[in-house]
Amino acid sequence: DQRIRDLEGWRGRTLARSCMLLLILLLAQFALAAEAWATNWVVNVIDNEDPIPLGGTVTYTVTIENDDLATNSSPPTTLSLSIPGTFTFTGTEAGSPITGCTPQPGTGPVTVICTVPPIPGGPSSKISLKVLVKTSETGSFDVSAAVPVGLGVNPSAFQRTTVTDGTDLTLDVT
Repeated sequence: DQRIRDLEGWRGRTLARSCMLLLILLLAQFALAAEAWATNWVVNVIDNEDPIPLGGTVTYTVTIENDDLATNSSPPTTLSLSIPGTFTFTGTEAGSPITGCTPQPGTGPVTVICTVPPIPGGPSSKISLKVLVKTSETGSFDVSAAVPVGLGVNPSAFQRTTVTDGTDLTLDVT
């Protein structure tokens, strides 16, 4: 009788401990998810020259900002650049913490993927990348940049660029 009561008590304590451990693990998972969700990225794209003459190279400045006021550092992730069918991605300017952009060069339409390091949260926590794109047709075209959905309220942006015929010059020497 005593053995059975001891065994039942042991089982009850083991079940209670297992439930407590499960509860602790679930709470830890929610805390980690809340920490990751606190990252608030804002993506911006600006073309440095607009309009641009046909055959010219546009420099786009892509900025990613971690607007998290709680100073939560963001996880490493990727940046996707969508290059339209009439443009060629020729590369990036050196010195950016955003690296590994491939394919390079890439003839549009193409999605170029770059590696983004962790960005600390807080005021003025941002990194940027200068993207070089060569034009090959006149008109208005959109180049866009995005980080994975769930990393902020503004995880993507685009910039419309106008490509013109340029100037036709003739020179008469007399």
